Amino acid sequence: WEGPGGWNEIGGYTPAQRRFFAWQERWGLTHADRVTVASRTLESLVWGMGVPPQQVFYAPNGVSPGRGAMREERASGERGGCILLYTRFFEFAVARVVDLLVRVRERRPGTRLLVVGRGLFGEEEELFRLAAEAGLSVTADPAQFADPAAPLTRDVTYAGWVPAAALPAYFDRAAVAIYPFDDTLINRAKCAVKLTDLLAHGVPVVAEAVGQNREYIRHGETGWLVGVGDTSAFVDGVVQLLEDVGLRERLGRVAARDVRERFAWQRLVEVMERAYGEREAAG
Repeated sequence: WEGPGGWNEIGGYTPAQRRFFAWQERWGLTHADRVTVASRTLESLVWGMGVPPQQVFYAPNGVSPGRGAMREERASGERGGCILLYTRFFEFAVARVVDLLVRVRERRPGTRLLVVGRGLFGEEEELFRLAAEAGLSVTADPAQFADPAAPLTRDVTYAGWVPAAALPAYFDRAAVAIYPFDDTLINRAKCAVKLTDLLAHGVPVVAEAVGQNREYIRHGETGWLVGVGDTSAFVDGVVQLLEDVGLRERLGRVAARDVRERFAWQRLVEVMERAYGEREAAG
């Protein structure tokens, strides 16, 4: 979504660019014969522009058959104390992550945070600063990952951008992944590939119940959903999964199977084929 509340708000565009992108988006959507949307929020926005529902096709991001491999059903000592944040950072205030980690460590001393992903606007620098101010040790030394079996030695370990083929080794270190998500229009409208990556690999996820997160995760079955901005509930969910090996392994296993079935690209392609097929039949 580029318009008000979307990328126009955070993309660093000039006023002229913002006006043009908003016009272009609306014009294109209202003049297309068929529209495919990747989220329920986008579906509603397009309907609100007057596009007939029968011309709008919901096709969220899916999972390819060979996209990653489900991790083994075991919990190593490393995994039991590691939280994963796989992110581009712009979906939430960085301070929230530091606060979450501090509060989890009050109940589970020794819990560490592994951060995979590069900030869209250099937010990792803010993460380093806030973590240090909170008394947390931080490293961005790539040598930390030379041996996949070696334990993390800092409270916060920043891996930065990681090639897709290497992601499973990082996912395997984590007991649980966190997915903070502020309640904004851009977050409601987006469809996060990173979330599907985590679920498809069998990483149990604690996420805020915003937008497509609620489509991909069924609370207590394929992951753990918490209310937006409810840090106490977020901490409770993370701690519960850190302490309950059976629960997190079950959530991860069911999530991997569920997302690979409900959101398999083979199934989603049928939606696209139907959209194009109806257009061709119409003329």
